[in-house]
Amino acid sequence: MDEKRSKNTKRKIEEVKSFQKIEKTHKMDELAPMQRMTRGKTRMMKLESKKDFSKVEHFGFDVTSNLREAMNQGGKEANSEVRHRMQGDIKRFILHGKSPDELLNPKFAKYLSRMQKQELSFIQKDNRINPRDGGSYKGHMFTMTRVMDFDKETKPESEFKEIQQPSSPRPKDSGKGTWHRSHTSPYSLNGTETNKAKTVYAPSWSNITIDSGMERFAKETVKKYGEGNVFHFRLDSHDRSSLGVIVHDVKSESEKHRWFTVTAQYKRKNL
Repeated sequence: MDEKRSKNTKRKIEEVKSFQKIEKTHKMDELAPMQRMTRGKTRMMKLESKKDFSKVEHFGFDVTSNLREAMNQGGKEANSEVRHRMQGDIKRFILHGKSPDELLNPKFAKYLSRMQKQELSFIQKDNRINPRDGGSYKGHMFTMTRVMDFDKETKPESEFKEIQQPSSPRPKDSGKGTWHRSHTSPYSLNGTETNKAKTVYAPSWSNITIDSGMERFAKETVKKYGEGNVFHFRLDSHDRSSLGVIVHDVKSESEKHRWFTVTAQYKRKNL
């Protein structure tokens, strides 16, 4: 009798295990489509979970009014005096500090420290959410480039220059000038190492006047302060760009003036 009860007990245990196994299998089958769908959205979910894009703010002397005036004239501002005055205002918008931490967003300061330690040519961090959809997307893209001192003999040949197509849709022309691919990581400052950098669309006048003006300033500055002490950086969101140059003045007699930045910002869309 005991042996019979033992067999019955074993049989019931096996039936329960079998049922649990079947039930588990059904549940896994039900979950599988959801898991496959989630896997495809993993990157977006990770980006959306990051809150740093909401804390990053644009910086620098705002020259949007100059850009707006030029674009209203078909992308041309014939008055060279206005352009020179704007560029002078940008250069006078200078900030000094003991360290990059006093002058840059904390994340940007970390990127700069990494570039100095590892002697990287440039760093680009793209935290934008679906820029290909266009419109008002969330997030930003940050780029930092080590400025090289190219003289006439070592200047990189422009035939090797490549500019990536922006990942956002081309803005519609409204009769107020054309659009260029921005100088996100300038070729003239570091050569072919920057060819893989992503770009954004910017009004032609801002690209030629504001961006190029900052590049010229960077090239002038590195000749005075030396390679490894001058960095070009840029922040791009869906409708605005900020850019600048940060310099390590290793010979400064004042500890408070060991670092300085020259920066500017402008609105790219809906001027």
